[in-house]
This record gives sequence, structure tokens and C-alpha cells, in this order.
Amino acid sequence: MARINELSLIRFRTMTQSAPKHSLPGHNTQARLLETAERLFANNGIDGVSLNRIRTEAKARNSSALQYYFGSKKVLIESTLAYRMSAINVRRHQMLEALSGQDREQKIRLVVDALIIPFAEKISSAAGETCYVRFVAQVYSHPDLSIASLFHNRHASGLRKAIQLLNELLSQLPQRIREQRIQLLQSLSVHALADLERNITSGKGPESPSELHGFVAGLIQVAVAGLLAPVEQEFTPDLALNTPDQEASS
Repeated sequence: MARINELSLIRFRTMTQSAPKHSLPGHNTQARLLETAERLFANNGIDGVSLNRIRTEAKARNSSALQYYFGSKKVLIESTLAYRMSAINVRRHQMLEALSGQDREQKIRLVVDALIIPFAEKISSAAGETCYVRFVAQVYSHPDLSIASLFHNRHASGLRKAIQLLNELLSQLPQRIREQRIQLLQSLSVHALADLERNITSGKGPESPSELHGFVAGLIQVAVAGLLAPVEQEFTPDLALNTPDQEASS
């Protein structure tokens, strides 16, 4: 099993233990709308929340505040995605700077660290209930929304760089398998951390910083192992699947 980068986890411990309780911009009307949207979308789903409810719970006095700042629900969702991405982006670039002079497998581990750790830090750096990771998972899973908007955001340059580096470091894999593994890494990271955030919010744990760090360490280990796994050309899962033609004839 590949070992995770100890220096990255030490930095993760430091960031999560010393992060200020209020690291967001001033709580003006626009910020309150974004934070309220993040919380409601995270807890109720994208389709389970109306713009009027967001405005009401954000205590925006002007009934047209959401329309004024965002214009539509789609733009509100994209703006909520971007709201915390600036700090995540800076952190990713800082971590990716450590790649020089490392061997290939160590570089892969460091890139995975840079993908997972800055995102995981959002779980423990915000004041009160944390919602951002669950909100991102709701967007990721929604059939009518594309997470591509997150990838092309101006604050996603660190994410784009990390994905590019993984493609280069895994160039020995067939393109289809390489892209599939990178997509699985992203999906696994988002949904595993969303489950972690949900458990913390509901009081189901982890109950201590060390347990939180252990969860993130395990997630990184699983992700790295999946990227480095050999390609088994002869392996075919024994799935009892019906083709559309078989279903039509049954």
C-alpha cells in the first residue's frame, strides 16, 4: 500500500487546528445569500429549495435581492460553488509546488494530497455547521447540472493543474482507463468527504481531530492505490446485466 505524504498531513493538521473561525468575506447581503444557499442546498438538495426561501432565511429585506445579485438560480449555484474556491485554489497551488525533485509515485501521492486535503479542510475550518462539501456533492450528483462549471471557474486553476499532472504521470495507462480512474478519484473524494461532513454535523463522528485526520489519510491511501493499480486485461466482473434488447424481449 502506498504511503501518504506525511508533510502534507502535518500541514493539514496545522491548518484545521489553527484556522480562524471567520475566514469568509464580510457578512453583507450577498455573502449572507451565498452562505444561506450553500446550507439549504446542502441539506435539502438543489431542487428542494426555492429562491424565496433562500432570500427569507438570509433575511434579505429587498425582495429582488437574489435577482439583483445573481439573476437566476443557475448563476446562484455557480456563485455558491465559487464562494470558497479561492482559498482552496491557493492552497492547491502551494501544495503542487512541492512536486519538483520527487519520483513518479511520490508525485502522484502529492497531487492526490493537493486534490483532497484543501477540500477536506473546508469541513473543519468554518464556524458552526459546515455545508460546502455536501453542497458540492449535491451539484455533482444533480442530473441537470454539470460539475464542469466548477472545473472551468477562474478559481479552479489548481484543480486543472492537478488533473493535467495526473494525466501526464499516468500516461502509461490507456486513455480510457486513465480518464476513468481520475473521474473515480474525483467522485470518491467529493462523496466520501460529504459523508464525513454529514456525520460530523449530525454528531455521528469523527469526534476528535485525530479521527478526522485518520479518515482523510485513509481516503488518500485508497485514491493513490486506485490510480497505481495494475491494469488486469483478463479481468471481467461477473455482472448479471441485461442489455436493452434482452430487457425488451423479457
